[in-house]
Amino acid sequence: MESNFVPTEGTNACLRGCIFEQLFFIPMSTDSPSNSTQGQLLVFSARKAAEQGDWSQAILDFNQALAENSIWDEDPDFKHDRAIALFHTGKKKDALRELDAAVTLQPDYGYRYAARGWMKQALKDAHGAIADYQAAISLDPEDAISLNNLGLLEEQLGYQQEAKERFAAADELSGILQRESITPSPSASKSQTA
Repeated sequence: MESNFVPTEGTNACLRGCIFEQLFFIPMSTDSPSNSTQGQLLVFSARKAAEQGDWSQAILDFNQALAENSIWDEDPDFKHDRAIALFHTGKKKDALRELDAAVTLQPDYGYRYAARGWMKQALKDAHGAIADYQAAISLDPEDAISLNNLGLLEEQLGYQQEAKERFAAADELSGILQRESITPSPSASKSQTA
């Protein structure tokens, strides 16, 4: 994925890396479909295509699944995954609308806001991304990735002290996760709340 984000030399964005770019696609699950919801095989195929970077095929399959069964329009994971595929095929406004819908469908789930924050950050909407990362953190104060990404944006906008505090909190949380051998997995969290 090409990003519009350019880390400034000597800043934490350059030193820390752009974690938000690592979140470009975390599908709900690509395990074999376990239920018989109409369109399920197409959704499975779309997620497999997306994992392989075949975004055009993913969109075709997501769209066909939606045409076969409108229930997919009420599934926040489907909306999220389709949004990422839309984003990668250049349909950025449509992608953002899908993430808006995912937030509406699951407003108490921080990952929905973090994903939309990532997309807004990639689209250079720093203030919109900040609002979404703040919402994600208010719902999940232990979201080290959102803390880091929020810090990167605050640093870009000149809020050095706030950025420093976010980085310290993100580093502390990341250290705890590493010490406890815990690998954060948004896809695992998604399946718990869907």
